[in-house]
Amino acid sequence: MEKVRERILPPLVWIGIWQAVSAGLGSSLLLASPLQVARHLIGMLQKGQTWQIMVNSTAFVLLGFTLSLLLAVPCAVAAYHCPFFRRLMMPPVRAMRSVPVASFIILALVFISSKYLSILIAFTVSFPLFFIELLAALGNRDRALAEVSVVFGIPWPERVWRIDLPQILPGLSTSCRTATGVCWKAAVAAEIIGIPRHSIGEQMHMAKLYLDTAELFSWTVLILLLSALFEYAVQWLIRKLEKSAAAL
Repeated sequence: MEKVRERILPPLVWIGIWQAVSAGLGSSLLLASPLQVARHLIGMLQKGQTWQIMVNSTAFVLLGFTLSLLLAVPCAVAAYHCPFFRRLMMPPVRAMRSVPVASFIILALVFISSKYLSILIAFTVSFPLFFIELLAALGNRDRALAEVSVVFGIPWPERVWRIDLPQILPGLSTSCRTATGVCWKAAVAAEIIGIPRHSIGEQMHMAKLYLDTAELFSWTVLILLLSALFEYAVQWLIRKLEKSAAAL
């Protein structure tokens, strides 16, 4: 009961503050109340178009996230074993981490369609997280275990699955948790600037133009929920991998 209270009470406090500020302003154009947003959100979820838009944006974020992870793994392994490749990779990785997302968005719009912009931006912000974390995890592995496995003639696929993977997964789990939130923020920002059709960013842009704060907050709530579900699914997959590696 105490844990439930600790989890529920802070959000309720902030919702109360939100309600107080909304009432103080006295205008739903400036700030919709929590009740107005809840009603609007329920109405949105009854429309098929809302679900289509959610699926579209989620698919693009998932694609960018997955591509960055799939490319980061071989790049990190190559960088670990080849110092020259590691030095070669660091400038673009640092650029991805340091250059503002808006700069990437504006530059990318010159070369690609706004429809695919969120995929590229999700990839750009998450790749450095995966690459750096995987590179560090590879360097921090227990070398004694690796040497023992070689002495006992354990095949390299089994070594990777039973010895290397359990040591890398904790770091990968942390980077995935960070990347899921960052991907969503960056991808939606890209959609707001690029305004691709049938996207969450397009809907938020239109809500801003019409000063519809209930609509704007409703989409924001949906982004938070989608990001949380996305993170939960990724962490569930990582836990499954950990159990599979431990079972062998």
